[in-house]
Amino acid sequence: MEIPSLKLHPEESEKIQVVLSSLVAGFSSASACLISRSGQEVAFEGVDSLGDRQALASLAAGNLAATSGLAQLIDECEFSRIVQQGRKRSMILMPVGELALLLLILGNERENREGLKQVPHVLLLLKDLLEKRNHVGGNGTKSTDSETDE
Repeated sequence: MEIPSLKLHPEESEKIQVVLSSLVAGFSSASACLISRSGQEVAFEGVDSLGDRQALASLAAGNLAATSGLAQLIDECEFSRIVQQGRKRSMILMPVGELALLLLILGNERENREGLKQVPHVLLLLKDLLEKRNHVGGNGTKSTDSETDE
């Protein structure tokens, strides 16, 4: 299976950054990372004490790919979210269309429930931004506008 790369113009990156910023603002301590399905960080917002973010992005993409494989084995297309809860922090991995995933890292505070209510809206915004730029063709193939931009 070919994993397409994301190609974004600066103004698209800025819009994504605004969306992530608004998401993180709903929590007292949180980080949000948009990651391509190939494991590359696309955008990041939040607490920057996570260590090696590239390793985090790669592992998150691998985790989503493995879980998607498990979902298919039980006749599911894909799970809508993967939740990992630790003593200090929790992680939520969510697919964003066919091109990316959102990694949300939260402190273990009770007020997280309020902030989580905006996640479905954020996922739709991100999916829309990414799919406008990286079209999915009628035969399931991916093409990008960048081929015609130059």
